[in-house]
Amino acid sequence: MESKSASIQRKSTNILEKPLSKGRGEINLSTFAFLFSELVQYCQNRSSSVVDLQQKLASLGHHVGTRILDALYLRERGSKRELRLLQALIFVKTTVWKSCFGREADKLELSNDDEKTCIF
Repeated sequence: MESKSASIQRKSTNILEKPLSKGRGEINLSTFAFLFSELVQYCQNRSSSVVDLQQKLASLGHHVGTRILDALYLRERGSKRELRLLQALIFVKTTVWKSCFGREADKLELSNDDEKTCIF
């Protein structure tokens, strides 16, 4: 009897004790779609023009993107923040893209028009 209760107690761990990399990184698609549509509608109701709406959505996207990057850097064991542009872009092309869209980006191109623009 004692061995059964001991094995049951070992299996139940606190959620805070689990490493970040072991968690499921996916959510229900309908939940995400609902949250996204509510976010866009919220910004539309508080915007006076299309330019204002674009700025609000871009600001929220920047905020969410930095949080995703922070979470992925923490989850990747041994990952350090890349300071070189090319290595950071490769990290986005592989790890970040796969986390967000389920697969790596097909290719990474630098824009001919603007040296600060990259296309995934």
